[in-house]
Amino acid sequence: MPAARSRARGRRQRLARGRRNPSCADRAAAWAGGRPHVLCRAKAASLQRAAEAAADSFAANLRVAQDRRKAGAGLRTESLDLEVRLAEAREQITQAKHARALAALALAQLLGIDGRVALDPDCACPAEPPAESEAQRPEIAAAADRSEAARHAARAAKAASRPQVEAFAAAEGVAGSEFGGSGANYTAGIALRWNLWDGGAAKAARQRADAEASAAAEMHRKARLGVQREIAAAELNAAEAAERLAVSAKAVTLAEESANLTRSQFEQGAATASQVVDAETALTAARVRHAQADADRRLAIATWRYALGLPLLDQ
Repeated sequence: MPAARSRARGRRQRLARGRRNPSCADRAAAWAGGRPHVLCRAKAASLQRAAEAAADSFAANLRVAQDRRKAGAGLRTESLDLEVRLAEAREQITQAKHARALAALALAQLLGIDGRVALDPDCACPAEPPAESEAQRPEIAAAADRSEAARHAARAAKAASRPQVEAFAAAEGVAGSEFGGSGANYTAGIALRWNLWDGGAAKAARQRADAEASAAAEMHRKARLGVQREIAAAELNAAEAAERLAVSAKAVTLAEESANLTRSQFEQGAATASQVVDAETALTAARVRHAQADADRRLAIATWRYALGLPLLDQ
Protein backbone atom coordinates (compact mmCIF):
# COMPACT_ATOMS: atom_id res chain seq x y z
CA MET A 1 0.00 0.00 0.00
CA PRO A 2 2.74 2.59 0.77
CA ALA A 3 4.37 1.85 -2.58
CA ALA A 4 1.03 2.21 -4.37
CA ARG A 5 0.34 5.54 -2.66
CA SER A 6 3.83 6.80 -3.59
CA ARG A 7 3.32 5.79 -7.23
CA ALA A 8 -0.05 7.54 -7.27
CA ARG A 9 1.52 10.75 -5.92
CA GLY A 10 4.25 10.46 -8.54
CA ARG A 11 1.67 10.23 -11.32
CA ARG A 12 -0.14 13.29 -9.99
CA GLN A 13 3.15 15.23 -9.86
CA ARG A 14 4.01 14.21 -13.44
CA LEU A 15 0.58 15.39 -14.52
CA ALA A 16 1.20 18.73 -12.79
CA ARG A 17 4.58 18.97 -14.51
CA GLY A 18 2.95 18.38 -17.88
CA ARG A 19 0.42 21.10 -17.21
CA ARG A 20 3.13 23.64 -16.41
CA ASN A 21 5.51 22.54 -19.16
CA PRO A 22 5.86 25.16 -21.93
CA SER A 23 5.06 22.47 -24.47
CA CYS A 24 1.61 21.91 -22.98
CA ALA A 25 -1.32 23.91 -21.72
CA ASP A 26 0.74 26.54 -19.92
CA ARG A 27 1.67 27.97 -23.30
CA ALA A 28 -1.54 29.93 -23.09
CA ALA A 29 -0.07 32.11 -20.33
CA ALA A 30 1.62 35.27 -21.50
CA TRP A 31 4.85 34.50 -19.68
CA ALA A 32 4.88 30.74 -20.10
CA GLY A 33 5.55 28.99 -23.40
CA GLY A 34 4.64 32.17 -25.28
CA ARG A 35 6.97 34.42 -23.34
CA PRO A 36 9.73 34.47 -26.03
CA HIS A 37 7.18 35.63 -28.60
CA VAL A 38 5.71 38.19 -26.23
CA LEU A 39 9.19 39.48 -25.49
CA CYS A 40 10.07 39.51 -29.17
CA ARG A 41 6.96 41.56 -29.85
CA ALA A 42 7.70 43.92 -26.94
CA LYS A 43 11.29 44.35 -28.06
CA ALA A 44 10.16 44.98 -31.63
CA ALA A 45 7.80 47.64 -30.32
CA SER A 46 10.67 49.29 -28.45
CA LEU A 47 12.87 49.15 -31.53
CA GLN A 48 10.05 50.63 -33.59
CA ARG A 49 9.72 53.52 -31.17
CA ALA A 50 13.49 54.09 -31.28
CA ALA A 51 13.46 54.06 -35.08
CA GLU A 52 10.49 56.43 -35.19
CA ALA A 53 12.24 58.83 -32.81
CA ALA A 54 15.38 58.68 -34.97
CA ALA A 55 13.32 59.29 -38.11
CA ASP A 56 11.66 62.32 -36.53
CA SER A 57 15.04 63.70 -35.49
CA PHE A 58 16.57 63.15 -38.91
CA ALA A 59 13.53 64.74 -40.55
CA ALA A 60 13.86 67.82 -38.33
CA ASN A 61 17.60 68.03 -38.99
CA LEU A 62 16.96 67.64 -42.70
CA ARG A 63 14.61 70.61 -42.65
CA VAL A 64 17.27 72.64 -40.88
CA ALA A 65 19.88 71.61 -43.46
CA GLN A 66 17.55 72.51 -46.32
CA ASP A 67 16.85 75.91 -44.77
CA ARG A 68 20.55 76.52 -44.36
CA ARG A 69 21.17 75.51 -47.96
CA LYS A 70 18.48 77.89 -49.17
CA ALA A 71 20.12 80.63 -47.15
CA GLY A 72 23.45 79.80 -48.76
CA ALA A 73 25.07 78.57 -45.55
CA GLY A 74 24.76 74.84 -46.14
CA LEU A 75 26.02 72.22 -48.54
CA ARG A 76 24.12 69.82 -50.73
CA THR A 77 26.10 66.91 -49.24
CA GLU A 78 24.70 67.66 -45.77
CA SER A 79 21.13 67.35 -47.01
CA LEU A 80 21.93 64.18 -48.93
CA ASP A 81 23.60 62.58 -45.93
CA LEU A 82 20.61 63.35 -43.73
CA GLU A 83 18.20 62.05 -46.37
CA VAL A 84 20.11 58.75 -46.47
CA ARG A 85 19.93 58.46 -42.68
CA LEU A 86 16.23 59.30 -42.74
CA ALA A 87 15.63 56.55 -45.29
CA GLU A 88 17.57 54.08 -43.13
CA ALA A 89 15.48 55.03 -40.09
CA ARG A 90 12.26 54.50 -42.04
CA GLU A 91 13.57 51.14 -43.21
CA GLN A 92 14.18 50.19 -39.59
CA ILE A 93 10.61 51.18 -38.76
CA THR A 94 9.36 48.84 -41.49
CA GLN A 95 11.54 46.02 -40.20
CA ALA A 96 10.30 46.52 -36.63
CA LYS A 97 6.66 46.46 -37.76
CA HIS A 98 7.34 43.29 -39.70
CA ALA A 99 8.99 41.70 -36.66
CA ARG A 100 5.97 42.56 -34.51
CA ALA A 101 3.63 41.01 -37.05
CA LEU A 102 5.71 37.84 -37.22
CA ALA A 103 5.78 37.61 -33.42
CA ALA A 104 1.99 37.88 -33.31
CA LEU A 105 1.63 35.12 -35.91
CA ALA A 106 4.11 32.87 -34.09
CA LEU A 107 2.28 33.32 -30.79
CA ALA A 108 -1.07 32.62 -32.44
CA GLN A 109 0.32 29.40 -33.88
CA LEU A 110 1.77 28.46 -30.50
CA LEU A 111 -1.60 28.95 -28.84
CA GLY A 112 -3.50 27.26 -31.65
CA ILE A 113 -5.51 30.40 -32.45
CA ASP A 114 -6.67 31.20 -35.95
CA GLY A 115 -5.42 34.69 -36.71
CA ARG A 116 -3.20 37.09 -34.83
CA VAL A 117 -2.99 37.72 -31.11
CA ALA A 118 -3.34 41.30 -29.91
CA LEU A 119 -0.85 41.94 -27.12
CA ASP A 120 0.09 45.01 -25.20
CA PRO A 121 3.76 45.74 -26.02
CA ASP A 122 4.08 47.38 -22.61
CA CYS A 123 2.86 44.28 -20.76
CA ALA A 124 3.78 44.01 -17.11
CA CYS A 125 7.15 42.57 -16.25
CA PRO A 126 7.00 39.63 -13.83
CA ALA A 127 8.17 40.49 -10.34
CA GLU A 128 11.36 39.01 -8.96
CA PRO A 129 10.79 35.97 -6.72
CA PRO A 130 10.76 36.62 -2.98
CA ALA A 131 14.04 36.20 -1.15
CA GLU A 132 14.88 32.67 -0.01
CA SER A 133 12.19 31.17 -2.22
CA GLU A 134 12.23 27.38 -2.26
CA ALA A 135 11.80 25.33 -5.38
CA GLN A 136 8.29 23.99 -5.89
CA ARG A 137 8.95 21.97 -9.01
CA PRO A 138 6.55 19.04 -9.54
CA GLU A 139 9.28 16.98 -11.21
CA ILE A 140 11.31 16.96 -7.98
CA ALA A 141 8.26 15.85 -5.99
CA ALA A 142 7.54 13.18 -8.62
CA ALA A 143 11.13 11.90 -8.44
CA ALA A 144 10.91 11.81 -4.63
CA ASP A 145 7.67 9.81 -4.78
CA ARG A 146 9.18 7.37 -7.28
CA SER A 147 12.19 6.92 -5.00
CA GLU A 148 9.93 6.32 -2.00
CA ALA A 149 7.82 3.82 -3.95
CA ALA A 150 10.98 1.96 -5.00
CA ARG A 151 12.15 1.81 -1.38
CA HIS A 152 8.81 0.35 -0.29
CA ALA A 153 8.98 -2.18 -3.12
CA ALA A 154 12.47 -3.22 -2.02
CA ARG A 155 11.27 -3.69 1.56
CA ALA A 156 8.36 -5.77 0.31
CA ALA A 157 10.70 -7.95 -1.75
CA LYS A 158 12.86 -8.59 1.30
CA ALA A 159 9.84 -9.36 3.46
CA ALA A 160 8.57 -11.91 0.94
CA SER A 161 11.59 -14.18 1.53
CA ARG A 162 11.27 -14.17 5.33
CA PRO A 163 9.25 -16.62 7.43
CA GLN A 164 5.61 -15.65 7.63
CA VAL A 165 3.63 -16.33 10.80
CA GLU A 166 -0.16 -16.30 10.80
CA ALA A 167 -2.35 -16.50 13.88
CA PHE A 168 -6.08 -17.14 13.83
CA ALA A 169 -8.84 -17.53 16.39
CA ALA A 170 -12.57 -18.24 16.18
CA ALA A 171 -15.45 -18.52 18.63
CA GLU A 172 -18.78 -20.16 17.93
CA GLY A 173 -21.84 -20.13 20.14
CA VAL A 174 -24.51 -22.89 20.00
CA ALA A 175 -28.02 -22.15 21.24
CA GLY A 176 -30.10 -24.79 22.99
CA SER A 177 -32.05 -27.26 20.86
CA GLU A 178 -34.75 -29.76 21.45
CA PHE A 179 -32.26 -32.54 22.28
CA GLY A 180 -29.45 -30.64 23.95
CA GLY A 181 -28.43 -27.55 25.86
CA SER A 182 -26.43 -24.49 24.90
CA GLY A 183 -22.66 -24.46 24.39
CA ALA A 184 -19.65 -22.70 22.88
CA ASN A 185 -16.86 -23.78 20.53
CA TYR A 186 -13.43 -22.05 20.48
CA THR A 187 -10.73 -22.52 17.87
CA ALA A 188 -7.22 -20.97 17.83
CA GLY A 189 -4.02 -21.72 15.98
CA ILE A 190 -0.71 -20.51 14.56
CA ALA A 191 0.56 -21.17 11.03
CA LEU A 192 4.20 -20.84 9.97
CA ARG A 193 5.04 -20.47 6.29
CA TRP A 194 8.59 -20.38 4.96
CA ASN A 195 9.72 -20.94 1.40
CA LEU A 196 13.01 -22.77 1.88
CA TRP A 197 13.98 -23.08 -1.78
CA ASP A 198 12.69 -21.31 -4.88
CA GLY A 199 15.56 -21.66 -7.28
CA GLY A 200 16.95 -18.19 -6.47
CA ALA A 201 13.84 -16.31 -7.59
CA ALA A 202 13.45 -14.46 -4.27
CA LYS A 203 17.10 -13.43 -4.25
CA ALA A 204 16.84 -12.14 -7.80
CA ALA A 205 13.69 -10.20 -6.91
CA ARG A 206 15.43 -8.61 -3.93
CA GLN A 207 18.44 -7.61 -6.02
CA ARG A 208 16.26 -6.15 -8.73
CA ALA A 209 14.19 -4.20 -6.18
CA ASP A 210 17.36 -2.87 -4.52
CA ALA A 211 18.77 -1.80 -7.88
CA GLU A 212 15.55 -0.06 -8.81
CA ALA A 213 15.50 1.73 -5.45
CA SER A 214 19.10 2.89 -5.92
CA ALA A 215 18.37 4.08 -9.45
CA ALA A 216 15.28 5.98 -8.30
CA ALA A 217 17.23 7.64 -5.48
CA GLU A 218 19.94 8.69 -7.92
CA MET A 219 17.37 10.07 -10.34
CA HIS A 220 15.87 12.09 -7.49
CA ARG A 221 19.30 13.45 -6.56
CA LYS A 222 20.09 14.37 -10.17
CA ALA A 223 16.72 16.08 -10.59
CA ARG A 224 17.28 18.11 -7.43
CA LEU A 225 20.79 19.12 -8.51
CA GLY A 226 19.58 20.02 -11.98
CA VAL A 227 16.87 22.29 -10.62
CA GLN A 228 19.33 23.90 -8.20
CA ARG A 229 21.70 24.65 -11.09
CA GLU A 230 18.81 25.99 -13.18
CA ILE A 231 17.72 28.30 -10.34
CA ALA A 232 21.27 29.58 -9.75
CA ALA A 233 21.80 30.26 -13.46
CA ALA A 234 18.46 32.05 -13.76
CA GLU A 235 19.22 34.21 -10.72
CA LEU A 236 22.63 35.19 -12.14
CA ASN A 237 21.09 35.99 -15.52
CA ALA A 238 18.46 38.18 -13.87
CA ALA A 239 21.12 40.09 -11.91
CA GLU A 240 23.23 40.57 -15.03
CA ALA A 241 20.23 41.78 -17.03
CA ALA A 242 19.27 44.23 -14.28
CA GLU A 243 22.77 45.71 -14.28
CA ARG A 244 22.72 46.02 -18.06
CA LEU A 245 19.33 47.70 -17.91
CA ALA A 246 20.58 50.32 -15.43
CA VAL A 247 23.74 51.01 -17.46
CA SER A 248 21.84 51.24 -20.74
CA ALA A 249 19.28 53.62 -19.21
CA LYS A 250 22.09 55.94 -18.16
CA ALA A 251 23.62 55.64 -21.63
CA VAL A 252 20.31 56.66 -23.21
CA THR A 253 20.11 59.74 -20.97
CA LEU A 254 23.64 60.80 -21.90
CA ALA A 255 23.08 60.12 -25.59
CA GLU A 256 19.87 62.18 -25.57
CA GLU A 257 21.69 65.10 -23.95
CA SER A 258 24.51 64.85 -26.48
CA ALA A 259 22.07 64.67 -29.40
CA ASN A 260 20.13 67.70 -28.15
CA LEU A 261 23.32 69.76 -27.86
CA THR A 262 24.47 68.70 -31.32
CA ARG A 263 21.10 69.59 -32.84
CA SER A 264 21.22 73.04 -31.26
CA GLN A 265 24.74 73.58 -32.56
CA PHE A 266 23.68 72.41 -36.01
CA GLU A 267 20.75 74.84 -36.07
CA GLN A 268 23.16 77.63 -35.17
CA GLY A 269 25.68 76.54 -37.77
CA ALA A 270 28.29 75.44 -35.20
CA ALA A 271 28.09 71.72 -36.06
CA THR A 272 28.21 69.76 -39.28
CA ALA A 273 25.71 67.26 -40.58
CA SER A 274 28.15 64.40 -39.94
CA GLN A 275 28.28 65.36 -36.26
CA VAL A 276 24.48 65.33 -36.13
CA VAL A 277 24.41 61.93 -37.82
CA ASP A 278 26.95 60.54 -35.35
CA ALA A 279 24.97 61.86 -32.37
CA GLU A 280 21.66 60.52 -33.68
CA THR A 281 23.24 57.17 -34.52
CA ALA A 282 24.70 56.91 -31.02
CA LEU A 283 21.31 57.75 -29.50
CA THR A 284 19.54 55.13 -31.59
CA ALA A 285 22.15 52.51 -30.69
CA ALA A 286 21.74 53.35 -26.98
CA ARG A 287 17.96 52.98 -27.24
CA VAL A 288 18.33 49.65 -29.02
CA ARG A 289 20.67 48.34 -26.31
CA HIS A 290 18.23 49.52 -23.67
CA ALA A 291 15.35 47.71 -25.39
CA GLN A 292 17.46 44.54 -25.62
CA ALA A 293 18.40 44.79 -21.94
CA ASP A 294 14.77 45.31 -20.93
CA ALA A 295 13.65 42.26 -22.92
CA ASP A 296 16.49 40.17 -21.49
CA ARG A 297 15.55 41.21 -17.95
CA ARG A 298 11.91 40.25 -18.48
CA LEU A 299 12.90 36.88 -19.87
CA ALA A 300 15.46 36.30 -17.10
CA ILE A 301 12.93 37.00 -14.34
CA ALA A 302 10.31 34.83 -16.02
CA THR A 303 12.84 32.01 -16.36
CA TRP A 304 13.86 32.48 -12.71
CA ARG A 305 10.25 32.17 -11.52
CA TYR A 306 9.71 29.16 -13.76
CA ALA A 307 12.83 27.49 -12.33
CA LEU A 308 11.43 27.95 -8.82
CA GLY A 309 8.05 26.56 -9.85
CA LEU A 310 6.29 29.84 -9.07
CA PRO A 311 3.48 31.34 -11.17
CA LEU A 312 5.08 33.43 -13.86
CA LEU A 313 2.81 36.33 -12.98
CA ASP A 314 1.59 37.15 -9.48
CA GLN A 315 -1.89 37.79 -10.82
